[in-house]
Amino acid sequence: MVRNENPDVSIIITVYNQANCFYKALRSVQMQSLKNIEIIIVDDCSLDNSIELIEQYMNEDKRIILLKHETNDGKMKSRSDGIKIARGKYITLIDGDDSLSNENILYNSFTIASLANLDIVEFNLFFYRKKKFQGVINYNIIKDLNDRIIYQPELNYKFVYYSKKDSDIGFVNRNIVSKLIKNEILKSILDYIGQKYTDDYILDYEDSIMSVSLFRIARSYYHMKEYGYYYAKEEYKNNFSRFSFKKCKQKNIILNNKLDPIKYLNFLIDKYNKSEIENYLLYKELVSIDSIKHLDNYINDNFSYVYLIIDKIKDSNIYYKQRIDKISKVKDKLIKKEKLISLVGQ
Repeated sequence: MVRNENPDVSIIITVYNQANCFYKALRSVQMQSLKNIEIIIVDDCSLDNSIELIEQYMNEDKRIILLKHETNDGKMKSRSDGIKIARGKYITLIDGDDSLSNENILYNSFTIASLANLDIVEFNLFFYRKKKFQGVINYNIIKDLNDRIIYQPELNYKFVYYSKKDSDIGFVNRNIVSKLIKNEILKSILDYIGQKYTDDYILDYEDSIMSVSLFRIARSYYHMKEYGYYYAKEEYKNNFSRFSFKKCKQKNIILNNKLDPIKYLNFLIDKYNKSEIENYLLYKELVSIDSIKHLDNYINDNFSYVYLIIDKIKDSNIYYKQRIDKISKVKDKLIKKEKLISLVGQ
């Protein structure tokens, strides 16, 4: 097969045991009005018949390129491997259980990116959980982002926040999907992140790690008001990845064959070394305590330990005041909950 040397966009679809659903992602790409594309499908050693289906589709569409992992290496490695071989001027990432929701989104975003020579063009996404529509997601909550191009150093300042001024609001866009990103920028991110994040971060932080790095490296950003991505959280839920399970066991953060959130917090605090990535991941995990049910349940028996972690963060003088205040509120809520549980127990 003669490979397209100069595609406008490379689409990377990551697949793991998603034979029942990844065709939706593939079809949404094939139906795009932008035709000068390459479709890179990275299969992370699926145990179902994903490979057979992909090879069948390759016979029908010569734009499809297949990368097969011989071992289950996780989504971070799958994305990285796809990025390394991508030849498109721009790249977009799609998870195997998601899809593009607008047949013109690649054409429209590529046109904007090309005309203004932009590093990132982002579009909005529809959010579904267990096949039920939850609304739309626009992570760009800073009002003045729309309808203008954001350049460095403002881009880093707006998205990856390090100022300690109380009045400032910082923000990191966690999703790496629903974006068109210049090829060399994504390849630079792989160098910036380094191998340790592919090896060490083992759960659902692939997007956070890449996004924190992206807004440090990229020089320009534009946010489209158009919707173009279908985010299907838990619509096609798979078993715990063998990669994640193996890494969790190596780090001793497994309890009864499941993630032990307390041990995971400890894993993060031990790694915390003032870098922007560890800083952000630990913060996200702490402020998620009340919204993640399984984590909340584990906290019930480990209040004092979580207090120690929060106090250590507060005493580090690394976080700015708003973030410290938010972590402090988490602790206050936990103290009230602990007292309530104590009263009920009596």
